[in-house]
Amino acid sequence: MKKILHVISHTHWDREWYLSFEDFRIRLVDMIDRLLNYLDRDQTYRAFMLDGHTALILDYLEIKPYKKELLKKYIREQRILIGPWYILPDEVLISGESHIRNFLMGASICREMGGCMNTGYLPDAFGHPSQMPQILKKLGLNEIVFWRGMPDSIKKNEFLWEAPDGESLLAINLPYGYGNCPHLPNEKEAFLQRIQAVADAYENKSWSDVIPIMNGRDHLEAQECITDMLASLKDETEDYEIIHSTLPDFVRQLREQLDLEKLQHYKGEMRSSDRTLLLGGTLSTRIYLKQHNEEVTRLYERWVEPFTAAARLLGLRNYPRDLIRQGWRYILQNHPHDSICGCSIDEVHQEMEVRFLKARQIGRELCSRALQAVTGARITDVNDDDVWITVFNPLAYNRSAIMTCTVEFYPQLHNHLNYQHMNQREYYPYAKENADFPSSVTLEDSRGNRCEAVVNRAYIGQGLWLSTQEQPKEYKCHCYEITFTADQVPAFGFKSYRVIPRYGTQTVQTEPEAASDDMGCFIEDEYYRVEFLDGKLNIYDKVLHQNYEDCARLIDSADAGDEYTYSYIENDRDIRIDPSSLKICADGPTDIGRSLTISGSMNLPKGLTADEKSRRQETIACAFTMKVVLQSFAKRIDFTVTFDNQAEDHRLRVLFPAAFYTDHSWAQNAFSVDRHMIRRLSDMHGTEIFYTDCQKEFVSIDDGHTGISIFNKGLPEYELVQTDSGSALALTLVRCVEYLSKAKMPTRTGDAGWNLETPMAQCRGIHEFEFAFTSHAGTALKNHVPRMAQEYSNPLKAHQLPDHCRPAREECSLIRIDQERFILSAVKLAELTDDDLIVRFYNCSDHMDTGTIQFGFPVTRVQLCDLKEDSISELDVRDNRVKVSAKGWEIVSLKIGIGQ
Repeated sequence: MKKILHVISHTHWDREWYLSFEDFRIRLVDMIDRLLNYLDRDQTYRAFMLDGHTALILDYLEIKPYKKELLKKYIREQRILIGPWYILPDEVLISGESHIRNFLMGASICREMGGCMNTGYLPDAFGHPSQMPQILKKLGLNEIVFWRGMPDSIKKNEFLWEAPDGESLLAINLPYGYGNCPHLPNEKEAFLQRIQAVADAYENKSWSDVIPIMNGRDHLEAQECITDMLASLKDETEDYEIIHSTLPDFVRQLREQLDLEKLQHYKGEMRSSDRTLLLGGTLSTRIYLKQHNEEVTRLYERWVEPFTAAARLLGLRNYPRDLIRQGWRYILQNHPHDSICGCSIDEVHQEMEVRFLKARQIGRELCSRALQAVTGARITDVNDDDVWITVFNPLAYNRSAIMTCTVEFYPQLHNHLNYQHMNQREYYPYAKENADFPSSVTLEDSRGNRCEAVVNRAYIGQGLWLSTQEQPKEYKCHCYEITFTADQVPAFGFKSYRVIPRYGTQTVQTEPEAASDDMGCFIEDEYYRVEFLDGKLNIYDKVLHQNYEDCARLIDSADAGDEYTYSYIENDRDIRIDPSSLKICADGPTDIGRSLTISGSMNLPKGLTADEKSRRQETIACAFTMKVVLQSFAKRIDFTVTFDNQAEDHRLRVLFPAAFYTDHSWAQNAFSVDRHMIRRLSDMHGTEIFYTDCQKEFVSIDDGHTGISIFNKGLPEYELVQTDSGSALALTLVRCVEYLSKAKMPTRTGDAGWNLETPMAQCRGIHEFEFAFTSHAGTALKNHVPRMAQEYSNPLKAHQLPDHCRPAREECSLIRIDQERFILSAVKLAELTDDDLIVRFYNCSDHMDTGTIQFGFPVTRVQLCDLKEDSISELDVRDNRVKVSAKGWEIVSLKIGIGQ
């Protein structure tokens, strides 16, 4: 049968990488200018694909807005192909909801520009999560076209990839990448030879005779010789039909030849280096970027979108859609693999930090406004000194938790500009400057229930009253940092408290007791006893009667790799804490919680020797502090580690041993909990050696009887390791390297990028890491560990009402889900209307489950919808309740009518 060769002209455009964004944009403007001129000159040129993402269209139009109509003309004619994404993301490091926002933003731009390439083109992601088939299908994309990550167990380029819920789609692998035929020669015989070489390489790799000739590569422009060369080859060969084509046309004709019933099925993640480099070390490169991303993404997914939507439900008409989109735009611009993976030049990642900062600034202000609007405020007597706070819960079930917040009392104007006196600044003495601080603080809810708070700190603070009517006014106030028990805060809702200061004998919490070198400090609660003894942190589970010895073990080793890949050195040894430097103090016990603080240093080699075969003899002290906290209401031990990194070329990890052996772990990822088999050197025969796996909020191991789970905030890399006493989980805290890419290392074949120095990838300076430990009987899923991880990642948040105001609504639940296995993922207004609310959850189990969702607001209708927010079917609503069933691991989206 004659082979059909689809010549697909395209570019792969990394917005930033070995050059900065603006450096690449100058080249982008040149490239698109020449493309537009060429399309005008050569009406026979079929089409050029702009890499599957739309951000570069906006990058271009920011410089040349007057070219918009010309661009739209060629996009409508499908001579320029754009979309479906806003950016091409790293699929593993970002959240499941980020994938959906990325598509929705890309779809919006495609609508505006008049066309969309509706193909799941993800050519260069460093691995693919297990739920990608379901995500793509529910976005209306029926195939994935990709390069990296496919294991050798898949025998052909085309196969059916199945998601955990059973949803499957056609997967099309590009075995030689997205650039198998760039820079084709402008000479007929040489041109044909290059194309034939690709066709021959596809022999026995495909189920069809339809072959993609990917005429493009990184940052390359359209080749003007293509039309003439293809015309000259027409009818030249009996073995091939060579056509200038597009990716959608290639997929369409490929489907016509495939018998889907005969295709191999594959289920699970695709993170293999069997066939090509996966570049797995990027899970921990520049870890601070991953931490920023987790924090800011969580701010938008759990607070900004849900509570601005809640404000709309409760009557606020001015929904800040454009500001929310701008915040998401900054976040998504940091999600391409060369960006979030940390594998670019230093300048690129400095710009990323600014984008995260901008997104955080927008998100914080929108969140504050939304929380105020949701609570509402009624003005009280001007002489009323009562202070009210409202505690908010972003999860879909009632929660009780320990929380800390700062409350302001007795605010008074301190200085301002007097407009009547030529803008002269006037100062006023603070009447409470020498007033006593309270001896205690009591909180009272709307039902009159009271609880005592611990006053951690009391001080005189200051702030600004802001207005668009006049200049800021500076005020002074009494500030009380308090810790208290927020009891039964309603599901996706809030609860208000009146804060009552008490005066008398001073009992404000004193500073923790003086540091000590006593090696026998311990803390305990009803679940755990935590003891630091002989330089080791030991945990005893009082419920399971199980010891875990030498936990939260800080271990440092060499890293001779680069930004893409971790690499070991021969004869390395693990370095631990210097025991002579240790100081320990215990804070507690109290009714609120107990904590243990361990401080000291690690004496680390300054770096590698010149030949990179060993670590230098010279050492440098890297100070650390580890705070260990036990809290009521949670069988969980929280850890905060501060580490001052002054060393180079190393990797710092924290190790949690179990009292059993296992060959697999369970890690939460995008809408899933995935099983990861231990990675052994004997199993690796591909292009790259790596032992680590990816996680989102938690990783867990068990032996069927007992298990441990580790939660984290922005620490996506872990490894299941085997020790002399059992299996252990090792979380990577920081990985420090000097180069973007190196030519040679034991753990990788060949280069991954360009040999450029990146000194900021050594991550010098102070870092803070947060993680937590829990132990349980049996598996993570049976013990609702996903729900516990959500609680750890999304603590309750307090908001203080304005002075002389009390809440208009003191307690409210807006959304309640009674099925424990349904994990709330999104609450947001619909993309195209303010009259529909989108609520999304996924079923965190292997089987079908049914649950009831209760709405605390008037509902006109509830529909099942897809991830594009297109309606599928109506659901029966009774008394603002709806019953929903979901397959195991199914992602369910609801569109709720809220029009008023």
